[in-house]
Amino acid sequence: MMTDFFKRLRSFAAAALIVGAASAPALAGQYIGGDLNLELNETDDVRIFAADVNASGTVRGDVFVAAADVQFEVNVGQDLTIAAADINMDGEVAGDAELFGASVSVMNSVLGDLEIGAADVVVSAMVGGQAEIRGALVVIEPSAHLAGGANIAAREVYMEGRSSGRTELRGAEVHISGVVEGPLEIYAREVFIDDAAVITGPVTVRSPNRPSIDEGAQVGELEYIETRFDMDDIEFDGPNIRFADWPGFWAVGGVFASSAFILGVFIALLFPRSMGRISERFRARPWVSGGLGLILYATFWLIMLTLAVLLVATVVGILLAPLVILATPIMYFLAFVFGGVVIGDLVFNRSGGQAGFLLRVGSLGAVMLVITALHVVPPIGILIGLIVNCIGFGAWTLAIFDRQTRDDGPVIDGAAVAV
Repeated sequence: MMTDFFKRLRSFAAAALIVGAASAPALAGQYIGGDLNLELNETDDVRIFAADVNASGTVRGDVFVAAADVQFEVNVGQDLTIAAADINMDGEVAGDAELFGASVSVMNSVLGDLEIGAADVVVSAMVGGQAEIRGALVVIEPSAHLAGGANIAAREVYMEGRSSGRTELRGAEVHISGVVEGPLEIYAREVFIDDAAVITGPVTVRSPNRPSIDEGAQVGELEYIETRFDMDDIEFDGPNIRFADWPGFWAVGGVFASSAFILGVFIALLFPRSMGRISERFRARPWVSGGLGLILYATFWLIMLTLAVLLVATVVGILLAPLVILATPIMYFLAFVFGGVVIGDLVFNRSGGQAGFLLRVGSLGAVMLVITALHVVPPIGILIGLIVNCIGFGAWTLAIFDRQTRDDGPVIDGAAVAV
């Protein structure tokens, strides 16, 4: 019993070393993960790729963030680019800022230009350069100052703050209750100028309806041009995200392969015989396994979607259906891991016996390194990933439904054989 204990302790130690090596950062200034809470103090550029990001601190270089939800309280010394669903920016940006998402809030100064593309936009801070904003609802709050002028297009525009320089407002409804200094051009279906508004420069309004101007509003020279309004005439420029900021195919492949390797290590540690059975079934019926895997790879998502729809028809199934949908990508990922195990076993375990932990992990690591290297050439990397997934799907399925008891044979761990 003590011998088994020390063997398992040795396995855990080996797994810890392997996982630690695979988890080491590949590039300084790059953060990749699920939910990240970061306290940054960086002198160079920073790139962040995660699900949710909560960051504070200081970065003297450029910052690029791709995530789902971003709470950003970082003072950025140069330019900032964020692509996310929800963005809450509360750090000062010394350069330009580009923010693209569903909901964007800017609560701290941007000294350079500001570009936003989102559904809901709220700006409540100073922008030193020009503001280019596209959205469905855009609110420039009273505390905001667009010092370099603005070009805003949305279904509804609320100018409650201050804009200096040339300002263009376009939308179905434009509401002005703030201060606009400099030329102002409006193209809208309806224009409302509240009594608190102060517009000093010449104003040009193109609309099918005359602007509604409250008593008390201070409006300079105004020219009204009756024009047919069509929302399709409003240009909504798409996000100008620099794809050079995204990790290359090698980095994506490396993160994916590293994650698969780490998961494979723990599966090999906890379920060694089950993993061995998967490799064994592929060796016994390679063509059947490969063909079955290809069919499952192409149709598994449809099978799971059909199952989720059927579950919705029952009371209990309403709770289970979302879990089925969430399980689908996990199953594809597990199939990829098992495919790597099978290929590693075929290459490094020529005798076909039950491989030991170290041989299993070493061969899987070698396969994942090759897959990462192949991602330098995207078409080849994608094709190899497809083949590995198909092999894993087929072998895994045969192992589940073909549970014949067989002699596992000798355990092979590198060059040593234990019988």
